[in-house]
Amino acid sequence: MPSMIHRLQRIVQEVNRAPDINSALVLITESLTRDLNAQACSIFLAKESDPGVMVLQASNGLNPAIIGNVERKLGQGLIGTIAARAESMNLIDAPKHKKFLLVPDSGEVDFPILLGVPIIAHREVLGVISVQRAKNAFNEDEEAFLTTLAAQLATSIERAESKGRVGTETSTHMIKGVAGAPGMAIGVAMVLNRGVNLESVPDKKTDDVDGELKSFRAAVSKVCKELTDQAEKMRASLPEEECALFLAYAQMLTGGSLIDDTEKGIIAGNWAPSSWRDTIEQHAYVFTQMEDRYLAERANDIRDLGLRVLRKLMLEQSLYLDFPEQTILVGDEVTATDLADVPLDCLSGIV
Repeated sequence: MPSMIHRLQRIVQEVNRAPDINSALVLITESLTRDLNAQACSIFLAKESDPGVMVLQASNGLNPAIIGNVERKLGQGLIGTIAARAESMNLIDAPKHKKFLLVPDSGEVDFPILLGVPIIAHREVLGVISVQRAKNAFNEDEEAFLTTLAAQLATSIERAESKGRVGTETSTHMIKGVAGAPGMAIGVAMVLNRGVNLESVPDKKTDDVDGELKSFRAAVSKVCKELTDQAEKMRASLPEEECALFLAYAQMLTGGSLIDDTEKGIIAGNWAPSSWRDTIEQHAYVFTQMEDRYLAERANDIRDLGLRVLRKLMLEQSLYLDFPEQTILVGDEVTATDLADVPLDCLSGIV
């Protein structure tokens, strides 16, 4: 049986690959029902318009008709209590708890054993995950598993919600801020993306397929050369098998499914970074599903290779293809070069 860490990694990776929030939630409920030997799993998320209300967004094992039709205010029912306290609840007989509120025709009374944990990000409760059984109480390891998973999923759920909420890669949410210099500005936030990692690569369409293919191939070529050079430099100080790892990486970039699948994604109209991201995630996922621990750990090698290419690729890309009027440039650090990228008549402020 896969270890707890492997199960956590698999679920999080499945969620990160989901095309939208609804698909992500379905994956979570199905995975948890299976991995925790539960008969039911439900996910409540806070309303965007009213974070003090939790709405049932997904459920596996209960009557599907209740999805979207059950709401709990903070402190109301077991779900509302978990959200209000931001603490887990592990109950042997949930219907006997004073906070229990029956959902008619849900089928939940058949599964009285309940474990519920809050989903928290940035000290804000995003929702609640609950799993239920007909018998056999949830033990401490299972509670720790669900609590850890909820923490890991918080960021993934935020990302999936963003995918479902925003139709393009450019955010159009209006932001207001206190100026660090005299004056005040209201505009459209454009966030500087300095952190290069696969998870943060946005989805983006392109009309310049040839240009994207050229950028991708250039990045791959640079990484291949670096890996080959590193292998040669290390021969004097490392065993041959260690040097062979660099050459194996380089060999993976000379052709095969990693390259072919990425180029297919680009030809389909996706920009190179997201096509590469999807290919790496898909190949890494295959390894994480393997029972052999050594092979499962090769997923990390795939991701490392993916990150090496992505770093080169992002140097070939301009993250800001256009700047709206009244741009507010947002970042941990805004340099003179960043400012120079924005047309003077578009820049309204800096955060």
